[in-house]
Amino acid sequence: MFSTRHLNASTRWTKEAILEKITEEEIFQTLGLPVEHIGKRFCSPFRKDSNPDCRLILTRETRKLRFYDPALGSSLDWIGLVQYSQELDFQGALNWVAETFFLQKRQFIPTPVANKPLMPFLPTTIQVRYCPFSSKDLTWWAQFNISQDLLVANRVSAISDYWVNGRHHYCPKGLLAFCYKEHDGYKLYFPQEEKRWKWRSTTRALACYELLPQTGSLLVITSSKKDAMCLQSFGYYAIAPQGEGVDIPANLLWELKQRFQRIIIFYDNDYPGLQLAHQKKHLWQVDDYVFLPFTEDAKDPAAYCAAYGADAAKEQFITLLSPC
Repeated sequence: MFSTRHLNASTRWTKEAILEKITEEEIFQTLGLPVEHIGKRFCSPFRKDSNPDCRLILTRETRKLRFYDPALGSSLDWIGLVQYSQELDFQGALNWVAETFFLQKRQFIPTPVANKPLMPFLPTTIQVRYCPFSSKDLTWWAQFNISQDLLVANRVSAISDYWVNGRHHYCPKGLLAFCYKEHDGYKLYFPQEEKRWKWRSTTRALACYELLPQTGSLLVITSSKKDAMCLQSFGYYAIAPQGEGVDIPANLLWELKQRFQRIIIFYDNDYPGLQLAHQKKHLWQVDDYVFLPFTEDAKDPAAYCAAYGADAAKEQFITLLSPC
């Protein structure tokens, strides 16, 4: 990490001011990311990683670069990546970039790092063919205390095959395959697949938002729709962004704060979850964040329920989520 002590205390860098002098590609490259290979998988340079699951992507609307790491469950823009990799707050990350690139002395706008244009973004489309839940499907969900009625209420369905950008894929017999239908698209979930192939998604929706009451005493923000449904089964109102690192829009946060007396973050009890929950608590200005006890068997609410049973999960959730 670079020192920022000598920076003029009165200098308040902004994202806009920095991007007038350097490109986001330069920042990503300085952090060790292969900007010339957008879309190709590589190992994370920021943690111990033996599987090449990370990649650089272009956003659909703004055409901006983002770093995606499945361990974070989300993607980060250049300022988020600096915050994550250097363990800095927002202003500290801006100062880090300014110092690293000597922006106080820099009087020109550099040419992009890559000599060739960025790869075009191709939007993904998903179509599915639904099928009835099998007994195997319902048994699998039951370990998380999630019933068929709860699945239906949350628009979770079993699927037999699906299409991604028009290409047809069959779900092999016996393979668990589910679809989360959101207002803006689909998220496919294959629990038995390797981590990199478990999800396909075209949605940015806040999962389970539609089932929230107009007002309530407690709202839990958790890591996934499965965790949110597990918490629902024990009587808690819960929502889940599309990944722990994904932000909730400020206007929606404001609305939720008017509707609920307390808002608590309940992310995974691993390093990314701890770090992101701490960041989001301060960024979102919510009441608190909580974690399950550290065990090898369970890092999230649904996994804890599956590992230790519904009674133990209920007792643990009461301990964590009840007012002090």
